[in-house]
Amino acid sequence: MRVRLPDGTRLFVDIDGAVLVPAGATMRRRPVLVAVHGGPGADHSTFKPHLDPLTKLAQVIYVDLRGQGRSDPSTPHEWNLAQWAADLAALCGVLGLDRPIVLADSAGTYVALHLAFDHPDVAGGFVLLSASARSRPDRSAAVFERLGGPKAAESARAFWNAPNAANRAAFLRWCRPHYGKVSGRIGEESTRIESRPEVFEHFVAERARYDVLDRLGALTVPVLVVNGSDDPVTTIDDARDLVAALPPGRGRLIELEGRGHGLLAEDPTGTRAAIARFLADPERAVRPVNPS
Repeated sequence: MRVRLPDGTRLFVDIDGAVLVPAGATMRRRPVLVAVHGGPGADHSTFKPHLDPLTKLAQVIYVDLRGQGRSDPSTPHEWNLAQWAADLAALCGVLGLDRPIVLADSAGTYVALHLAFDHPDVAGGFVLLSASARSRPDRSAAVFERLGGPKAAESARAFWNAPNAANRAAFLRWCRPHYGKVSGRIGEESTRIESRPEVFEHFVAERARYDVLDRLGALTVPVLVVNGSDDPVTTIDDARDLVAALPPGRGRLIELEGRGHGLLAEDPTGTRAAIARFLADPERAVRPVNPS
């Protein structure tokens, strides 16, 4: 369905699972999980069917961000993090959501963090998959070189610096296969995405300026970060920096060894287990692990 925001824009939204379930003589309220896709220029289908098992634990709300997927088309001046975060806040208001958990993947984590900064009363916690709080193309190129050789590193640098159609084509050829052992294969999942590559190319310029490390200390809700050790896009060092910048006791990093970018494809079981633990008790999920 399409949900109309106060400014008239319609976002495509799909809702799976009940928020109230019978529990004896009463009704029990379950958590609400709002899933924010990456890309940008992709859509919510990247989460399906990977999140289906979580509907046993929570209501899952999928959304296509403004100008993407099956949401209303828009123009480039609206393709930015502040607008997408404002849209999420407005959507939660229209749907009457009370402090949902926001699950975000890849570039969707940038949107989620801006939601936390600009609209701090909306979400009750965040699960960030393949996350970064600062653009580090040097780190990305180094991992691409380790995984795919000099040509992959060269193509990554060229695209991050000049996101035109020719560089994007080279990036897809030389870099995309090294996203991960599973996610690097372009197959059925990528063909069902309602893709808008022009949004992605436009966003890369904002990505180059992206640096919110100094804002993370203001967050008060629990933040779980899950990253793959072989992620060449949002590297494991990026994820470590993000969690280190959070206030004490507000964040935790789970490193999935040997996994790349796109963790729900790379390790659906391990990634879902991390999300499920957070849904059950966000505060406990980010507590430091007791080595004893």
